[in-house]
Amino acid sequence: MESDSLSSKRPFLVLRWRQFWFSPVTSFLGNVLMYFLFLCLFAYVLLVDFKPPPPHGPATSELVLYFWVFTLICEEIRQSLFVGSTTVLQRMKNYIQDMWNKCDLTAITLFSLALCCRMFPLSFKVGRAVMAIDFMIFTLRLIQIFAIHKQLGPKVIIVGKMVRVAVAAD
Repeated sequence: MESDSLSSKRPFLVLRWRQFWFSPVTSFLGNVLMYFLFLCLFAYVLLVDFKPPPPHGPATSELVLYFWVFTLICEEIRQSLFVGSTTVLQRMKNYIQDMWNKCDLTAITLFSLALCCRMFPLSFKVGRAVMAIDFMIFTLRLIQIFAIHKQLGPKVIIVGKMVRVAVAAD
């Protein structure tokens, strides 16, 4: 009798567990947490663990960062080529029109450039400088995350409009 009670509760608990982890709020918060961890790892690599060019470097933490950026590249490819029901050309056009996707492409391109530069002794310092600029671009992505927040969102949108007006005036 007791085993019947347990087996009938198990599907309910599994269903509730699945609903929790696949809910939009949990998914969003998980993505935000992982993005903050990515930025912390990036900052750690830049400030503490940026080893000289091979054969002395890169450090293990830097290799983890490279893999993480590779996963971001894979996500951008998925987003540009496989999301939507239109033709591939139309999906790519829609992808490029989004400002945040342009920001992502810039960050990934700069990261690739920095990675190439940091592997050679002559351009090692240039690679580190480009990676620092790239960190700032990856940090700009937080604006999109904060735009969703109930309190910060409207303020972020207002600041964005003010920046556009200030840039257009010059």
